[in-house]
Amino acid sequence: MASWSARFAGIVLPGETLRTSIWDTGRRYLVNTVAVERDAPVLADGVLTAR
Repeated sequence: MASWSARFAGIVLPGETLRTSIWDTGRRYLVNTVAVERDAPVLADGVLTAR
């Protein structure tokens, strides 16, 4: 991993299920996480850059 950035987009309540989606765009991975029960974003605009 060369770099990682993301922003917190909401809170996570105890016991919630989190679903993380990752898209491969070549040398970068785009990441978002939502709280399933509320369909609410909790991590947004995540970008992981590979070496």
